[in-house]
Amino acid sequence: MVRSKFSNTDFNLIKIILSVLMIGACTISLVQAQTHKIDSLRKNVANAANSLQKVDALLQLCEEFQSMQIDTLFHYASQLKQMTNAETDQHQKIMADVFMNEWLARKNLFDSALRICNEDAKKINYLTNPGSYARMSMQKCYLLMRTNKRQEALSYAYHFLTESESRQDTLSQIYCKYIIGAVYRSMQQTESALQWFNQAENTGINKEFNEKKNDFGVYLQIGGMYNWRAVADSTQQDITADSGKSIYYLDQAITYSRRFENIAVLARALCMKADALEDPGHLSLADNYLKEAIHLYDQLHDTLSILNGITAMSDYYLSSGQAEKGIKACLQGIEIVKRGFNYPLAELYWTLAQCYKNAGNYKSYGETLTSLINLNNVTYKKNSEQDLAELNAKYELSKKEAFIAKQKLEILHKNIWDGFAILFILIIAAATYILFRANRARQKKALRDAEEKERKRIAADLHDNIGAYASAISAGIDEIESKGLIEDSSSVHNLKSNATEIITSLRDTIWAFNKESISLTGISDRVKTYTQKIQPAYPQVFIGVEEDIAKEKKLSPVQALHVFRIIQEALQNALRHSNSNRILIVISSNDESTAISIEDNGIGFVADAALYAGNGLNNMKSRAAESGFQLSFEKISPGGTKIALFRKNEQTKNNKN
Repeated sequence: MVRSKFSNTDFNLIKIILSVLMIGACTISLVQAQTHKIDSLRKNVANAANSLQKVDALLQLCEEFQSMQIDTLFHYASQLKQMTNAETDQHQKIMADVFMNEWLARKNLFDSALRICNEDAKKINYLTNPGSYARMSMQKCYLLMRTNKRQEALSYAYHFLTESESRQDTLSQIYCKYIIGAVYRSMQQTESALQWFNQAENTGINKEFNEKKNDFGVYLQIGGMYNWRAVADSTQQDITADSGKSIYYLDQAITYSRRFENIAVLARALCMKADALEDPGHLSLADNYLKEAIHLYDQLHDTLSILNGITAMSDYYLSSGQAEKGIKACLQGIEIVKRGFNYPLAELYWTLAQCYKNAGNYKSYGETLTSLINLNNVTYKKNSEQDLAELNAKYELSKKEAFIAKQKLEILHKNIWDGFAILFILIIAAATYILFRANRARQKKALRDAEEKERKRIAADLHDNIGAYASAISAGIDEIESKGLIEDSSSVHNLKSNATEIITSLRDTIWAFNKESISLTGISDRVKTYTQKIQPAYPQVFIGVEEDIAKEKKLSPVQALHVFRIIQEALQNALRHSNSNRILIVISSNDESTAISIEDNGIGFVADAALYAGNGLNNMKSRAAESGFQLSFEKISPGGTKIALFRKNEQTKNNKN
C-alpha cells in the first residue's frame, strides 16, 4: 500500500484524478447528478399545485443535496429561499438557509456559510424549534470543523451532544459523535477518532438510523480509520485484522449508498475501497472501483476539489519520479483553469516545468518557464531604475540583518547548549533521586515480605508444635477425668480450664499472625465470636457488640492482637467484678478517629486506684501504648464503668501537620 505525506482522503483523491487521466476523461461533465429518487422528487416540484406543496416538495428534494450536481443544488435551494422569504414558517426559513449553506460549503465558502448559521442560531432554540435547531447545530459543527476551528468545533459538538442527550435526540447524538471523531481524525489521533466513530455507529442501533449514519459518513470513516491504522500496525496479524474490518465497513458504506442513492458517499467509499485493496491480484477490481467513482465525481462537478487533487497528484508524481504522469496531470489542471475557474496557475506551471526537466524534455521545459515568466509579467510591472535601487537597498539591509541574525543565532546556540548541559545535569540528578527512592521502596518491600514470611512461619510453628502439645494435654486431662484416676476433681477442672485457655489464646495469636493486616471489621467479627462462646457461662448478663464503622481501618497483626486482648481483659473484668447485668462493646471509626469502648452498668470503681492497681490493668495500658491507642477509664453515673480505646487516624494527623 503506497503512502506519502498526504492523508488517506488526499491520497484517494489523487488516485481518482489519476484514473481520470488514464481513462481519457479530459473534460468535466456539466450533466446534473441524477438518481431515481431525485428524478421522482423533481417531478413532485414540477407538479405542485400551489406554493405550499411546492415548498414541501423543494424541502424533500434539497435533502438529496449530497447526490446533486452543484449547480442543480443552487437552482433548487435558491427557489426554496425565495419562496420561504414570504412565508411565516420559521422551520422552512431555517431549512432554506441550511441548504444554501450546503451549496456554499460545496463552493468552499465555509466562512460565509458559518456566518449565516450563527445568525440563524440567534433566532431559534431547542425547546421551541427542535427540528430546525438540530439541523442548524449539526451544520454548525460541520462548518467549524471544515474551517479548522478544531477546539471550537469540539467544544460546540460536546455542548450539542449534552443537549441532544437531554432531549433524547438520537439522530443528533449520532452526528455529534461523528463530528468529534472527524475532528480527532483531522488531528491524526487515530484511536480517539475510531473510538468516537464506533460510538456513533453503536448509538441508535435500530435499522431506521442506517441511512442517516451512512449519509453522515459513519461507516465510511470507520472503514477509512481501520485502513489507516493497518498501515501503522506492527504485526501481520494486526494488519490483517484491521484490513478485514476496513473492507467490512467500506462494503457497508457502498451497499447503503447504492440502496439509498447517495452519490457523494458512494464515490468516497469506492475510492477508499480501491485504496484498501492492496493485494496485486485485486488491481483490476480496484481500477473498476476508481472508474465508477470518477463517473460519480464527474456528475457532482466539484471543480475546486478536482483542481486541488490534480495539484497534489502532480506534486506526488514529481517527487516519486513519475514525470510523464505528472505532465498529464498538470496539463489537465491548466486546461480546466483556462475555462474560467479562478485558481492560481503559477504552481501548476512550476510543477509542469520541473516534470518536463525530469523527463529530459528541455525544449518544453524552457517553453513552460517562458510561460511562467510571462504569467508573472502580467501580474507584476517591470522594474524601473528606482525600483531596482530600492531593491538593492533592501538587499543590503537584508544582508546586514542576516549578519546580525547570524550573530544572535550563534549566541542562541551557545545558550541552548548551556541550557542542554544544565538540563542534562538536572535529569541525571532527578534520575538518581528516582532510583534512590525506587531502591528504598524495594528494600522496604523486601523487609515487609520477610516479616510476613517470618510471621506466617511463627504462626505455623505455634499451630503445629505448641498447639499440638496443648491439644494433647487437654485430651489427656479428659481421659484422666473420665477414668477417675485423680480424686481431686477441682484440680482436674482447673487443669482442663488452663489447657482450654492455652488453646484459645494460641488460636487468637495464630488468627492475627496469619494475616498481613486486619481490618476493624475483622476484629469486630472476632469479638462477636468470642462473646457468643462465653455468653452461655453468664446467662444473667447481656453481652452486646455494636459496630459504627463509617471508614474501614487496617491494623497490623500485632496491633490487632493487642486490641483484641484489651477487649478480652476488659470484658472478663466486667463479668467477674462489676456485678452488672449488661455489657456493651462499641467499635466505631470515621475519617477523623477510631474508638472502641467496653461499658457496663455495674458497681463502678475508684478511678485513681484503678489506674495503678493490678497486672491486668497494667497490661491493658502497655498493650494500648504499643498499638497506638489512648486508654481511658471512666466511672458512669448512676453506676457502671466505661473503658475506652481512642486514636486519631493517620491521614487526619498528616492533614493537620
